[in-house]
Order: sequence, then C-alpha cells, then structure tokens
Amino acid sequence: MTIMDALLLPWEMAQKGTRWLALVLFVVAVIGATAFALFAHKPDMWVRVAFIIGIAEALIWPLCLSTTILLTIDAQQLRLPRLQREAVAAMLINFCLGALVPAWVIGGFSGHVLAASLVIGLMIVAGWLYSMLPRLVSMGLYMTGIVLISGHSMRQLPTRANFPDWAGPLLLVGVAAAVICWRRLVLAANPYRLSWHSPMALRLSRGIGSVAAAARGRAPTVLRPEWLQVRGDLRHCGPGHPVTSLRMAFGGTYMPLTMASRLRRHAVVVTAIAVFVAWFVVGDLRAMRFSQLRVRDALVVLMLCSAAACMMSAVSCLTEIRMRWRSGNAELPLLALLPALGSEVKLSVLRAALWPPLRMLLLATLLVLAVLPRIGTHEDIFALLMVFGTAGFVVAFTLRVAGGCVSAPWEARIVGLLGLLLLIGTLLTGVFSIDVGITQAGTNALYNSLLLGWLIVAVMLLRLGWGGWQALQRRPHPFLV
Repeated sequence: MTIMDALLLPWEMAQKGTRWLALVLFVVAVIGATAFALFAHKPDMWVRVAFIIGIAEALIWPLCLSTTILLTIDAQQLRLPRLQREAVAAMLINFCLGALVPAWVIGGFSGHVLAASLVIGLMIVAGWLYSMLPRLVSMGLYMTGIVLISGHSMRQLPTRANFPDWAGPLLLVGVAAAVICWRRLVLAANPYRLSWHSPMALRLSRGIGSVAAAARGRAPTVLRPEWLQVRGDLRHCGPGHPVTSLRMAFGGTYMPLTMASRLRRHAVVVTAIAVFVAWFVVGDLRAMRFSQLRVRDALVVLMLCSAAACMMSAVSCLTEIRMRWRSGNAELPLLALLPALGSEVKLSVLRAALWPPLRMLLLATLLVLAVLPRIGTHEDIFALLMVFGTAGFVVAFTLRVAGGCVSAPWEARIVGLLGLLLLIGTLLTGVFSIDVGITQAGTNALYNSLLLGWLIVAVMLLRLGWGGWQALQRRPHPFLV
C-alpha cells in the first residue's frame, strides 16, 4: 500500500455525508483562521489560529477517521494482520500530517512551528480519545475540554517558553492511551456490542443518521438504559385526531410523550446545560466582553444555551422526517390506511410534521427576545437570524420531503451547505466580537458578509419551499406516489 493509499484509507471508510460535513468544518476553520489573521492585531494571534484549526480537527477525527476502528475489528475477526497494520499506519500518517501541515503554514507567518504542531496535535488526540474512551468518560472529557479551552489562561500556555517541555510528553501519553483503548476494543470478545458505556466510535462510525435513529430506539440494540426509555401518550389519538395520530405514527421526536417521558428524553441535555451554566457562574468572566453581557449573569447564558438546544431539536425533527420518507422500510403507504384522516390529509400531514419543530423554534425566539437588551446590536440581529434561518430550512425541506420533490437536488445541497457555513460563521463571528484584539471595522465587515449570505439563502429557501409546496399539491396523496 502506498502512502497516498494509506492517507485516503480512513476517508474511504467514512460515509459520504460525514465526509461532506468534515469538509464543511475544515472550510469554516480555514475561513475563521484567515479572519483572525486579517483582523486580529495581537502577538499571540498564531495561538488563536492554531486553536481554531485544532478544534476543527478534533471534531473531524471522531466523525471520519475513527471509522477505521471497524476495519481493524473486522481484520481481527478475519485474522488479517496485514490489514490491521495498514489501518494503524493510515491513522498515524493522518495524525502526523494533520498536525504538521497546518503548523508549517502557521509557522510561515509566526515562526512557532513546534508549539503550533503541539497545540493541534493535542486537540487531535483529544478528539481521538473522545471516540475511543467509554461514553461516560468521553462526555466528561468533552465538558472538561470546553472549560479549559474557554479559559483565557489556557490560551496563553502555548506562548510560554516551557510549553514544549510538558506538551510533548503529554501528547505521547495521549497517543498511547488512544492506542491502548483501540487495542482493548479490537481484542474484546464482542466488540460490536452497543451499550451505555461503549465507545463513541462504534456509534459515530455508523453515520450520523443511524446514530440518531439508534438513540431514538430504532436500532436493534437499545442504547438508553431502562430508566431513560420514553413512553408515548396515547390520549387524543385515533379517529377524530388525525394530527396526533400521525405524530404517533411518525415516531421518534414527533411522538407525543407523557410529562415523565419528556423529562427522561431531555435529562442528559438538561444536565449538560446545568453543568455548563454552573461553571459559567463560578468562572472568572472578567476577561470576557460579550458587548453588554454582565459579569456572572447566568440567566442570560442559560437562555442562550436553551435557545441553541431548541434549534438543535428542530433540526433533529427535520432529520427525522427525511429519514421517515426516504428509508427503504418506512412503509409510508400503510399510513394511508389510518382511519378518519379526512379530506384535509395533506394539511394534517404538514401540521403534524411542522408543529413540533416550529414550536421549539418559537420557544427559541422568545428566549432570544428576552435577552436582547443585554447583548450587542449585531448579536441581537444575527441571533434572531439564526432562529429564523433554521425555521426557513425546516419549512422548506419539510415541504420538499412531503411533496416527494426530486427537482433541483444540487440547489438543495448548495443551500444546505451555505446554511451550515452561515450558522457556524455566525457563531464564530460572535466569538470574534468578544476578542478585544479585533477592530470594530473588522467585526462590521464580517457581519455585513453574513447578512449578504443570509439574504441569498433566504431567496433560495423561498424557491425550494415553493417548489415543494407545488409538488405536494400535485400528489394525489402524501403517502402514495
């Protein structure tokens, strides 16, 4: 196997959707790093650029490169040691190139090649460990990483003279820990068994869509413990209640739940937000300036985090309905046999598909409106634009799915890619506005570019939504071709 084959092996193992997501993350990281290099005027600018690239690679490794673990497990089961060695070599080559190539670029304008490579390498190892450690341990590592990266003192460590003295051994220890976890999983008696404690690599390697389906109970193996299992609320289902009946038939995030089941479903998310807010309350915010965000104002942070969680919930609803319509075993024609759907079945389908995500987005809008007097003018506008943009995507693509629309596939992909870029770009621009090293003129230029991008996406979403609506009207029945 050549070096190029080894370099491409982990990427060929990943699914197409995750490869596109990795490309988007990398492009956003490059754009963000370039923006910092152009608009930041501080001596430690290279540290911030290295952190941006490192965070992107820490996200890419669990999504794409950790899929190689399945190849090594299969090679172990089939007794193919050469294939195992090639997979390990592919991971090591990607690790070295992922850490060194960006560091050489950063060193070209800063001269800190070694420190930048250590920063990026540590971030890659953190992402690798996140995918290889048991789930609860990896979640703890994730929360700890957020706390450490957000700290101002942590970002100053690479600028110290003794940074390579302890960062180098720490990097070797992290690589050794990842290798040990890898070998332990490969040699396990039942390595593919999914449980609450199994590594995230086994879930992420099957693709984002399958992970979401498994988490909602559609996979053969139950990922949630018994005390987190949800129960459907059968009240107001049946003849005379077509919308609720359709939501129950859709299942997943659309299923009407009892109050206790709602608490079980969102227990992990609520706990994570509570931990983050607790850290934010006790943390030192004196070095942070998010416009007029006041020191130790936990209520504002809680509302913004809750709004982001509502937006993620709305996007998950869109993913659910797309999987429901496009899955080979969805059995959509059987839904046409539900009793008493009535003559307004298309309207009932849209109400059942759109009401849950739009309800979450309405809550997100109220949360953002509640904190508008406490954040800056630009942050006000673009926080609302993110919510409205998410609503536009949910409505337009739900209409296309319900209408069975197959026209303009490239336009749909382009607008989806642009939307993801704008979403991440808006978040990064909000982070830039905190940094006192970036001038106001630079921040205004970024916001003007984002506004133009959102306007273009809005026009494209109107076209796609109108095409989906027309396709739905032409169909004799939403569940029949």
